Amino acid sequence: MKNHNSSSAFVTYTLVGILSAVISFVTMIILTRTATETFFGQINKFLTASNLVMSLACLGLDSAYIRFYYEPPENANSKQLAWKCMRPALFIFLLVSSFIIFFRNNSSLILLLGGGGLFFTTAFIFTIFSQFLNRFLSIYFRMNSKVLNFSIVTIAFAVLTKTIFIPIYYITPKFEENIITAALFLTIFMFGYFLFNMKNMVEISSSSLADYRPVYRFAILSSPVFVITYLNSYLPQVIISSYLGDNVLGIYSAALLFCSAILVLSTGFSTFWSPYMYKNYKTAQDFIRKVHDVVLFASVLAMSLILFFSDFIYLFIGETFRKNQNILGMLLVYPIILIMVETVAYGISIKKKNEISLIIYFISTTTNVILCFILVSTYGLAGVAFASMISAIVQMILMTYFGQKYYRSINSIIKTLFHMLVLILSAILFYLFYDNRTIFVAAEVAMLIICVIYNRNVISWGFNLLKTRSNNWQ
Repeated sequence: MKNHNSSSAFVTYTLVGILSAVISFVTMIILTRTATETFFGQINKFLTASNLVMSLACLGLDSAYIRFYYEPPENANSKQLAWKCMRPALFIFLLVSSFIIFFRNNSSLILLLGGGGLFFTTAFIFTIFSQFLNRFLSIYFRMNSKVLNFSIVTIAFAVLTKTIFIPIYYITPKFEENIITAALFLTIFMFGYFLFNMKNMVEISSSSLADYRPVYRFAILSSPVFVITYLNSYLPQVIISSYLGDNVLGIYSAALLFCSAILVLSTGFSTFWSPYMYKNYKTAQDFIRKVHDVVLFASVLAMSLILFFSDFIYLFIGETFRKNQNILGMLLVYPIILIMVETVAYGISIKKKNEISLIIYFISTTTNVILCFILVSTYGLAGVAFASMISAIVQMILMTYFGQKYYRSINSIIKTLFHMLVLILSAILFYLFYDNRTIFVAAEVAMLIICVIYNRNVISWGFNLLKTRSNNWQ
């Protein structure tokens, strides 16, 4: 029954993620038909930058909140843990905010954020604060299985960080004015919702810092991983903006938003999978291994379907954003591999070896940024997409090796590498034979048939699980 409840929880949280992805997709359809490529690129860079700074301010304490929620320090509870995680993060946030305000007119800061001045940087700070509250609220609701509250905060956050730009754009198409207005609405909602739930979520504790030493150690070692992850997404955007212009960044951002559907699924899966792993890794290893196999097959299937119907998907966006469609496959590799990583790498955090994750993410991001610098001037967006794919491969190989060293969550390393190879070949073939789609389709169908045969036991297990759930609902 535990596995059935787990599958139901996964479906529930994934559906919320899918709804958020639909909101993002609808927003993209409208914005790409009303706004300019430059505006679209600026919005995407601003939101990525705010996520990066939010991650920096959290200092890994959000990750520690998840890791120790079921195992808080001695004589402490989850509410006190929330307080001990949020308080130092808020202090860091204030320090970072002061720095941003002080350098609000600095040319480098303006380049990184897309704007400057007191009102714009204040809006940036408000956006970071709202993302911070959303992060901790989402964790609290997920860990307590408060599905309705989780759904409200997730969907509202998606609307207020994406869809809200549309009506504001009709009022004022100026980027800075749009950002300031959107940040105000976002902050009012997130702060109000936090106050409404604060009593049940947070309890002030007088426990000594020594009691929380394992929590803070885990957080500090986790923090650079998340910061580097956001840098991996943000720095290529800065490079594109600097070398190719914000208008090209807008075209790149439109392609990324197709990938956001996969990223949302990844986030939804992670939201379910992280607590499940920490709670059940000792008792549900067989189920965990089966989920890995399901994820492998689903990843290949998702890649194939998106590439098969890419022409149809691109019809939804504005015509000026439809350039460089051939890079879509390479861009999809990174978010898809992030889902795979979720099923292979938890041995590192279970053994609290976060320094290994830090080194791996540093290597992956460095690979991405260096290749971007080398390839962008010659190959344009194709060079950026290729760099992203290579960095994803490096990350997956290293995370799999060390994750499996400390906790065995896969049945066959050969099977895992095979599915990775299919993903990579799909992306490369789509790029090479974009103008000769017959060759691509034939090769992709052949690989998909092989995958279906290879995964017949996995498919059978998945259907039996769904059948069992269906019988329970009757």
